[in-house]
Amino acid sequence: MAAPAPPVPGPTPSAARSGAVPPAPSRPEPPAPAAVAAQTPPAGPSLLAEPVARINEALSRGRIEFAAALAQRSIADASARFGHEHPEVLRLRELDAYVAYRANDSSRAFRASMEAARVWWRRKDPQALQNVLNAAAAWRLVADPAQGLRLGEELIGLWEEIVGELPGSDDGHLAGARARMERLARRAGRPAG
Repeated sequence: MAAPAPPVPGPTPSAARSGAVPPAPSRPEPPAPAAVAAQTPPAGPSLLAEPVARINEALSRGRIEFAAALAQRSIADASARFGHEHPEVLRLRELDAYVAYRANDSSRAFRASMEAARVWWRRKDPQALQNVLNAAAAWRLVADPAQGLRLGEELIGLWEEIVGELPGSDDGHLAGARARMERLARRAGRPAG
């Protein structure tokens, strides 16, 4: 039997850029979300630096619900101003996914990460992979086998597409996700595959 792939960690902001406090020690230390640690930073200062700073400040003070509300409001405002798929709006959406992760709202964290991943991937931006990894971290927290299977199919479909076009981008986590799908299928009483 092959050794299981290492677990996919959950999303966390880059302290260097965000100033946010990392998740509590009981949670795995995850890769940085693109919201605050984009691989391709905007040219010049961020257009949305003030709302991002306020969200991060709320997180650092443990005001998760306030941070979530502020993130949602900021996304709505920025989307109306710049468009739903503007890079700065995507960074806010990624930060919202991280806030959801910190709030233990794995479904919202998954959805937000996958939405951002799809947009980045349509642009063939490698940032899509980071969002898929963040979605995988949220997916691992889904306890219901049936929901886990539904979300896992969506996750793995996009993940395989990205890995197929970005050589060297799979570090074994995808195999771990496939193995989890098999375990979820057994728990749900479905045939794997």
